Amino acid sequence: MPLTDFFIDYIPLYSKFRTVSMTLVATGFGVTLLAFLAIKEVYEGNIDKAKLTKSILISAGITAGISMIFGLVPSLAGNFISPQDASLQGDFAFMKETLPNDRKSLLRSDAWRSIGFIVLGALILYAYAKGFLKKNVSVALLGFFILLDLFPVAKRYLNDDNFAPKRPKQLVQTTPADNFILQDKSQYRILDATVNIFNDATPSYHHKNIGGYHAAKLRRYQELINMQLEHEIGQLFGAFSQATTIESLYPTLDSLGVLNMLNLKYIIYNKEAQPIINPYNNGNAWFVENIRVAADANEEMKLLGEIDTKNELVIDQSLASNLPVSIVPDSAAKISLKSYKPNHLIYSVNTQSEQVAVFSEIFYDKGWNASINGKEVPYTRVNYLLRGMTLEPGAYELEFRFEPRSYKIGNIIAIISSILLILVFAGYLIKFRVKAPINS
Repeated sequence: MPLTDFFIDYIPLYSKFRTVSMTLVATGFGVTLLAFLAIKEVYEGNIDKAKLTKSILISAGITAGISMIFGLVPSLAGNFISPQDASLQGDFAFMKETLPNDRKSLLRSDAWRSIGFIVLGALILYAYAKGFLKKNVSVALLGFFILLDLFPVAKRYLNDDNFAPKRPKQLVQTTPADNFILQDKSQYRILDATVNIFNDATPSYHHKNIGGYHAAKLRRYQELINMQLEHEIGQLFGAFSQATTIESLYPTLDSLGVLNMLNLKYIIYNKEAQPIINPYNNGNAWFVENIRVAADANEEMKLLGEIDTKNELVIDQSLASNLPVSIVPDSAAKISLKSYKPNHLIYSVNTQSEQVAVFSEIFYDKGWNASINGKEVPYTRVNYLLRGMTLEPGAYELEFRFEPRSYKIGNIIAIISSILLILVFAGYLIKFRVKAPINS
């Protein structure tokens, strides 16, 4: 989408918006802001009266004229047929004819409605410019008609039907498969094959989910979906269609290196049945014995689909210096997740020699900090999007905390601003009390 790409690349802060439709919102906001700035200039007397009356007539003529054209010839806006209309079949086929007519009618009625408000607004400003209305009266009238315009339109989108007396305690009810999984108090992820895996977020209500939906996924995860996960899930579904027993699925489950590194423990294939338990998942963290170095991101993604993720990792050449050149395997080394909170992870580590660990958590260094015994330690990106780090010998706890600097600074600014606001208010009260006896 060239227009969206242009806004993302060149308009400050636009990339922070969630969806491409924000262009329309930004346009509506910008036009409204310009209108209020113009009104401000009018009421501050910064525009010559003669020029003002002429500008009012010209702007009213242009906007009312455009509205009149659409009111008289609504077909100029298009054919009023959406791509979804083709799906209307059977008892709903008649809507293919009625919907376009209804849409034309809505455009026509809104066009004439707009003309009415344009004329009213122009008359109020014209009367003020000619001295027929005082400033306070014209401001009040203009504000009243602005609200009269906005309120009915707002009610179309947010009305009484959007509110319920109370929300259900549990929006998504559990199924027998959910109830079985929820007995497991460890940290795991699931894959729900009964829904559209990457376009349905319902399973995420109860579980940590391999799939789900979000309009603003991390790009690396979306690339992993496209390049690896869809392929491995296809392999898994192919094995389902041929399997006669759960055990016959095990060779396939063992070969799914990317799904296993994401700690896939349960697969829901029927909401009314017990899920399939994957005994080959890599867990929350594990030690590897070999490091593969990729020349670039493309090779890293390719190697990720080839390596045994339980024993190997792949790292981009630009990050390779963050890990040792070779590893001496230690079969007695152990690492496990001791405590889990979304913003605070604690791992128990016990190793007799230097080891390299991989964590089944997304690498995100903009706020996630690792520490051992209170001392911050570095970690790096491995396996395209996971966390990896070198661990020194010993028995200790490793912590990951989400501590974004922007959040800390924002809190400090908020506290200081609140204190200043209280001081200003207190100063105003003191000044008022001191002056009151003198005035009396």
